[in-house]
Amino acid sequence: MAKILWDVLSEYQILTKLGYFTMDNASNNDAMLLALECRLQEEGIEWDSTNHRLRCNGHIIQLAVGAFLFGRHPNLSDSDDLTREDIAQWRQLGPLGKLHNIVVWVQRSPQRMQAFKKDSGGKAPKRDNNTRWNSWFEMLDWSLKPELHLAIEKVSFSEKDLYNDRLTDAEWAVLAKIRDFLQPFKDTTMATQGRTATLEHVLPSMDFLLQHFEDAKTTAIEDNDPIMVACIETGWAKLNHYYNLTDRSPVYIAAIVLNPKWKFEYFTGIWTPGWVEDAKQQLRGFWQEHYQSKGVSTETVTTAITPTPRNAYQAWINSKLAPVDCVDEYSRYLTDPTLPHIVDALPWWVQQRGQYPALGTMAIDILSIPGMSDEPERVFSGARRTTTDFRGSLKASSIEMLECIKSWRGSS
Repeated sequence: MAKILWDVLSEYQILTKLGYFTMDNASNNDAMLLALECRLQEEGIEWDSTNHRLRCNGHIIQLAVGAFLFGRHPNLSDSDDLTREDIAQWRQLGPLGKLHNIVVWVQRSPQRMQAFKKDSGGKAPKRDNNTRWNSWFEMLDWSLKPELHLAIEKVSFSEKDLYNDRLTDAEWAVLAKIRDFLQPFKDTTMATQGRTATLEHVLPSMDFLLQHFEDAKTTAIEDNDPIMVACIETGWAKLNHYYNLTDRSPVYIAAIVLNPKWKFEYFTGIWTPGWVEDAKQQLRGFWQEHYQSKGVSTETVTTAITPTPRNAYQAWINSKLAPVDCVDEYSRYLTDPTLPHIVDALPWWVQQRGQYPALGTMAIDILSIPGMSDEPERVFSGARRTTTDFRGSLKASSIEMLECIKSWRGSS
């Protein structure tokens, strides 16, 4: 993969402009970036693969929810053709596994599906899958609707094949509890995906979900529900693991601090004072190394915010203006009051380039980083609509151009 990536970067002549990679947590992505780092070093280009390796927030949520749902049963078959052993393994998962077995049984036959729809007002059951955690939420939410609930009850109690998968009232209550637990994950995913969901939303979304885990655990303990407690602890541990990995790159903190409605005030009450102080030192070092030391000169900054003089008098007046020193940009920004009314930080920074030329460059660089890889993945997946059976002779370069044009037109 590193060779393919190298060829693309070379083709577009952006080897020296390489930024951050937002990818899923597969280990081969780490290997690819390490190989890329070594190749760049051979060309005299400094680039740290660990620092620039960011993790797709959607995939992190997928893993955390998967740990919550399947912590003790991570290798369940997702096939349509389940063996008796597969069905029994799903059943060991509890009410969730039983519901899965019922839905798979109904969907395996057109006749069964038709009979089910007669009892459900024409609605088909929704099926889970292992690659999208929200498919489990959708299956639960859909199945708990009254007409679907009754249809599932009828088919499971009338079919001998489903005898061991019949759901009791108590098990339906468990399914409702799981659905309610997953609702914040659904809300967070929807709010942090797409083109406008950039890096500043990653840590807040993880903080929110970690707090949700902790609140749900307290409730489960009060309800004397040890199974729910165990599932919550497994999911929390997975999410917390990836939260800790954000320490490897300062841009997660920078994305929050460079949002003028938050700055470092966001971390007050969430992190300990020691963590906040460490974050301040880390971010100042990042600013000094990558932007202040390579920042805009005082002369350039002054020119950016001072009109060009039209005559000798204006030139004399301008000479009396105190120069704006880029050394103080970061400090000036932090001492300015927060702006709670700011909805989207990126356009605000574009408007502030005159006041903060060097820091503005840093902000635009960081706040342009996507928090998820869903948007480029969507573009990639859309290629299947281009490469139909009637277009089997298209060259890879032609497909590449078509997909780029579609994406660019959709963004304009």
